[in-house]
Amino acid sequence: MSEKLSVILPIYWKNEFSSFKNTFQSILNQTYKPNEIIIVYDGEVKKKIKDYIKKKKKKIKIKEITNTKNLGLGKSLNKAVKFCSYNLIARADCDDLNYKSRFKKQFSFMKLHNLDVCGSNTIELSSGRLMEKKNPIMHEQILKKLKYRNPFNHQTVIFKKDSVLKAGNYREVPFFEDYYLWVRMKKKGSIFGNLNKILVRVDVDKNFYDRRSGFKYLCKYQFFLSKCKKIGFINSIEYFYLLLLRTSVYLFPTTIVKFFYKTFLRK
Repeated sequence: MSEKLSVILPIYWKNEFSSFKNTFQSILNQTYKPNEIIIVYDGEVKKKIKDYIKKKKKKIKIKEITNTKNLGLGKSLNKAVKFCSYNLIARADCDDLNYKSRFKKQFSFMKLHNLDVCGSNTIELSSGRLMEKKNPIMHEQILKKLKYRNPFNHQTVIFKKDSVLKAGNYREVPFFEDYYLWVRMKKKGSIFGNLNKILVRVDVDKNFYDRRSGFKYLCKYQFFLSKCKKIGFINSIEYFYLLLLRTSVYLFPTTIVKFFYKTFLRK
C-alpha cells in the first residue's frame, strides 16, 4: 500500500498487560503495515505495558503522549489525532484483536468508495458466546441510522485526519465521543461506509452492560443529545423522542438492557 498509516492506541490504568500485548501484536501482524503507532497514556498505566512498548520501539515507530492524570477518552483522542504524522488514521482498542487483513481490506474499500470514515463488523465474545455486531454498509444507509444509533463500531474505524480536523476533532462527550464526531463530520459533508466483514474480535467484559445502563448513563446520553440539538443535527421534537426512547431502555435493570443489546443490536 502506498499511503502511510498511523494507528491510535489509548491506554489507561484498567488495561491488563496480557490483553494489551495480544492487541499490539495483532497490529504488528497486519498485512498492511502501519508506519507509526500513537500511544496515549491516559494517566497512570501498568509498568509492564510501558516496558513492553519500550522494547517494541525497535520494530516500529512509536510516539507517546502522556497525560499526567486521567483526562478521558475525548481529550486523549483529540491530542492523538493532532499528533499523527499521516492523513490515514486507524483506531484500535487495547483489549481487542485485529484480524490480519483488517487495514488492507478497509483501505481498499475506502479508496473504492472515496470514504472519509470506514468501519467494519465485529465479533464479540461475551460469557463464552460469540455474537456479530453489524452496521449499515453504504453512506445513504448510514445517514438513515445516524440519528438513532452509532452506525460504526468505534474500534474498527479508519478515517482521514483532515476530515476529522475539519469537523473539529474529538471532543469531551463521555461515552459518545466517536458518535458525536460522526454527527459533526456528516454536517461537513464526509462520506461514510462500513465493510460487511468481521475484522475485529472484541472481548466484552462483565461490566459492559452495567456501564451502558442506569441514570448516570442516561444523563450522558442526554448531554450528547443536547450537543446534537445545539448544532442543528436534531430538532426539539427529535430530541425529546430520542430521549424518551432511550429512557425506556436505560432505566430498566441490567438484565433487560443486556437482552435489548443482544436481541436488537447483535446477531
